[in-house]
Amino acid sequence: MYKDFFVKQAPFFTGITRGLSGFGFGAGGGLAVGTPATDTFNGPGSPSTSSTPFTVPAVSNTITITTRGARGGNGNGGGAAGALNTATFSGLAGQTLVISFAGGGPASPVSGHSGSRPGPAMTGGHYAGVFVGSVSHGNTLIISGGGGAGDLHRIASGGQGGANGGNGNSGSNGGSGPPGQTSIGGGGGTPSSGGGGGAGYEGPGGSGSALQGGAHKKSDLSRSGSGAGGGGYYGGGGGGSGADSENQWPSGGGGGGSSFIRADGTNTTSTAGGSGVDAGRIVIDYFV
Repeated sequence: MYKDFFVKQAPFFTGITRGLSGFGFGAGGGLAVGTPATDTFNGPGSPSTSSTPFTVPAVSNTITITTRGARGGNGNGGGAAGALNTATFSGLAGQTLVISFAGGGPASPVSGHSGSRPGPAMTGGHYAGVFVGSVSHGNTLIISGGGGAGDLHRIASGGQGGANGGNGNSGSNGGSGPPGQTSIGGGGGTPSSGGGGGAGYEGPGGSGSALQGGAHKKSDLSRSGSGAGGGGYYGGGGGGSGADSENQWPSGGGGGGSSFIRADGTNTTSTAGGSGVDAGRIVIDYFV
């Protein structure tokens, strides 16, 4: 009897199966309609910036976003890695998001005792961020901080981008210069403020601010230069500058930018310095 029932009703059950084939469950557990799809956006590398619109398909009830901040410029001191963040969001179907790579602190060319270096070598790493509608601090959906840049002379590295930004390492004394010549690394960005610019023998680096890393600082005769701060929800500060005299030139590394995930994000992960890519990357998983 039961066997005959299922045999006779086979077309009915087949119809249900076919009707459900376009349905799936998103990463956040909500019912999603359509076929899974993935878009990958790669950053242009500092100092270039980019901003790209992305409209969430109307059938995509959930999307998962992974952001990887850019590495800070190497200088010669070693640029630090950006942060890695992932989160799933609901209720964005039909809305336009903006994919942005920007905010790394600026730097200008330095001649240096160990050879000339272009400005990008000491530029802070860009944040990798996604914004709702337009790029502004208040519209941030998710953002990974960029790493701070290293200084010119292989002394101080930058600070990692992270949940609270990493502090740039301090430059050590150069030779037997006068007391107090040590140049300090820029502070890491925090969830609520930019990192302060590090003090320097010939001046401090710039302070970080919302979405923007602090500028580097070079010496008066352009023979020493610090690392700039990484961009982020709040940017890291630039390192302080060393002196022009060859035995006094160590400068500070830039601080890393902070990261942010909007409160309604689920299944979140966050790793300071976990980006693993140099120019930044954003991956969006959704349904079409």
